[in-house]
Amino acid sequence: MRVTRGTDPVILLCALALLVVGVVMVYSATFVSAELRFGSEFHFLKRHLVWAVLSLGALLVGRHLDYHLLTNNKTAYGLLALAAVLLALLFVPGMSVVVNGSRRWLKLFGFTIQPLEIAKVALLVFLAYSITVKRGRIRRLSNGLAPHLLIPGVLMLLVYKQPDFGGTVLLLALVLGMLFVGGARYAHLGALTVVGSLGAMAAIKAAPYRLARLTSFLDPWSDPQGTAYQLCNSLVAFGKGGWIGVGLGQGAQKGFFVPELHTDFILSNVAEEIGLLGVGALLAIYCVMVLRMIRVSLRAGDDYGRLLAFSVALLFALQVLMNAGVVMGMLPTKGLTLPLVSYGGSSLMCSMFLVGVVLNVASHHREYDELTPRPNAAVNWRAR
Repeated sequence: MRVTRGTDPVILLCALALLVVGVVMVYSATFVSAELRFGSEFHFLKRHLVWAVLSLGALLVGRHLDYHLLTNNKTAYGLLALAAVLLALLFVPGMSVVVNGSRRWLKLFGFTIQPLEIAKVALLVFLAYSITVKRGRIRRLSNGLAPHLLIPGVLMLLVYKQPDFGGTVLLLALVLGMLFVGGARYAHLGALTVVGSLGAMAAIKAAPYRLARLTSFLDPWSDPQGTAYQLCNSLVAFGKGGWIGVGLGQGAQKGFFVPELHTDFILSNVAEEIGLLGVGALLAIYCVMVLRMIRVSLRAGDDYGRLLAFSVALLFALQVLMNAGVVMGMLPTKGLTLPLVSYGGSSLMCSMFLVGVVLNVASHHREYDELTPRPNAAVNWRAR
């Protein structure tokens, strides 16, 4: 293995570009509500700028902390334990912030954090490490596949009980994606997909509000002032924006029409103010960043680095697709942020840290001669 001082400049530039876009769009989406609620149009902007600066520090930590330090039992299981404890603390009276009946934010030492973001990082580190260690047994059900379901299952159960159905689905998709790349049997993955789908259907049926969200997703205009209110106004924002938008800061949806405009639905503000071309450009930046992360995975100098970089790429791809799908009415409403763009300190810090980890993997690569084929994470790993 050869250690270089370089990094992947494309991933870094994409992340910084998304960070800048997030700062601009958060201010654009909140200056009206911030003025009315807090007496200062810069209220949310100042908070977001603080988190943006701190996230740059998280990026540097991820970039310069050798990812090989994560390749041990203590780190992998320690992070899992930390995530589980933080998720469990949400159910301790007085320690969580309850919004719309959901406990997703934890009040700790004067700060508000979202444990789900910590759980994502912990899960990626655990899966990359465990699959690397058990690569010869991953095709077995008992001591190969089962631990990768039971251990993450604890985190998924705690997230589901908040309740956060969207976060649970995201974690499950991460596990299935990593098991696929890790070489699990297609029959096992197919069975897990069926069981997961049946479980999701049961969860939707058990909660009336989830069933209402599904119904409004299938026909949003049947209840535009009720369960589909947010989605309908998001679609209106896309329609008003057209190709080039109404102009930065000129959007009308910030006038309390879309309640979560600066967080989960910030893409609606992008669509209204800079149009479909702006949305396309933003999604193109994500696409380039994810593809470059996959390239880093393919060029990684060891199996753990390969799986770790791929897991981060998978997380970004899934979260962007799910967020965009919800905002555009292609998926039922879920509470997932748009990475590096939406308002939220925990999401911003953890996302930038993971970008830094990928940059760290990129700085450690294996030298190849012209006769040695480059590794393919998906094909070569499954072939083992």
